[in-house]
Order: sequence, then C-alpha cells, then structure tokens
Amino acid sequence: MTWYQPEDPTPREACPCCGYVTLAVRGMCLICPVCFWEDDPCTRGAHHVYSLPNHMTLAEGRKNFATFGACDSKGLGHILPRVAALAIFERRPVDTTDPFPPREPCPCCGYVSLPSLREPWDCAVCHWIDSGEPLHVTHVVGPTLYIARARFERRGITDDRFERRPLLGGSEPMPTHPCPCCDHVTFVERGADLVCPLCAWADDANETASTIAEARARFGRGEWFEGDELVWRIDHADCALFERRPRQLTTP
Repeated sequence: MTWYQPEDPTPREACPCCGYVTLAVRGMCLICPVCFWEDDPCTRGAHHVYSLPNHMTLAEGRKNFATFGACDSKGLGHILPRVAALAIFERRPVDTTDPFPPREPCPCCGYVSLPSLREPWDCAVCHWIDSGEPLHVTHVVGPTLYIARARFERRGITDDRFERRPLLGGSEPMPTHPCPCCDHVTFVERGADLVCPLCAWADDANETASTIAEARARFGRGEWFEGDELVWRIDHADCALFERRPRQLTTP
C-alpha cells in the first residue's frame, strides 16, 4: 500500500484531536505528530462515531490527549513532547461543537449512537456500519445484521454513554432456503446472487460440482475465503442460529 504524501507538506490545518496545526491537508489519513491521531475522513469530524483506523471515537481521542498527551497510549513513543510541539506548531482552539451528534439508534445494538441511518457511520458501541441492508442479507464488510445482533448479545456489552432503544426489523422475511454449500437455512430466496453469511457461498448460476465441492471442503475445515484469501475462521455459534437441512445424497 502506498501512503498519501502531500506535494507540499507545510502544516496548514489543525488536527481535530489536539488542535495543533500539523496537517498539510485534511481528510487524507495523515497522522498528527503531536497526538498520533489519524485524520480519518469517514468520521467527517463527528465526535461519537467510531474511527476504524484510530480504534476509538474522536471524543475518546481528545479525552486521552488531555489525560496523557496522546490519542492512544500506544502512540506515546511516536509523538513529540508537549514542550517541543508548542515550540514548533501553532495551536488553535478545538471546536467542541459536534457537527454530527448521535440521533438514531444503531440497527445492530440499539444504542442511539449514529448521526443518521443508512449512511456509512461506524457505531461507537458495536462497530456496525449501517448499510441499510435487511436482516438476512450479508453485509458488504461482514455478517448479516441478524448475526451481528446475536454476536453483540453474546459479548454482553453495555455502554452508558448512549440511550438504548428496542431493536426493529421483526417483520422482515426469514430465510426459508438452505445454502447448497453448508446446508444451513440462510437464504430468503435462491438464485438472487445472495451470499451465505456462514460459508460465503455466492448463490448464482455458476454452480458446478467442482466449485461447490471445494467450497464444502473449506466450510468443513471452518474457513471463510474471499477468492484465495483466508479472511477468518467460521464461528460455530453463528451456525447454531440457523436450521440445518442436510442435502439428500444421490446414489448411482
């Protein structure tokens, strides 16, 4: 991966975390040398949205900087001392007005942590990215919403920063068709290019005996692949959420 390097590295913009003028441009994932915050464009300056590259919210990063001088304790060995930073960089007041305050409940955990629904905000509590997909459609970067909710409940996480509301979506269609690869009832319909959330089988018209046999073997080993890359191990607790209908083996 090639990291972005501005043509002119002269600092002009203030870091949204610490306020020091250390960034040549905003929204290009540049890392502040004073607090080690990565300027994540996906958060758009929202205070309470989870920032994936920083592994925290901007509000948490600011609190950490005020407490021990960096957005994260792991960054302490990579930043300038506060005295040196004051001598090199201008510091501007940090805007404490949240441009995108939390207003909507996360579809996964129910905490009111999202500025709006059906936008790519990352929940600060459960880290669900709201794509607007129905309960049983596999998410572009992870499991279905149905599985994500079950995983969140298994983890037993609570968060007193946000109000929590009852989850919605009980009227959506339930899966009625077994996946031809893993045999679990995960599809609401067949042949619609849907992806099984357990084995990652893409249910399209290209099914052949060899490809499905290979996919079944991978599922038997508990492996989830994207192309030739192993992404993660299959969670058997997820499999237990779905009925399994073993396919009928044909005899010659």
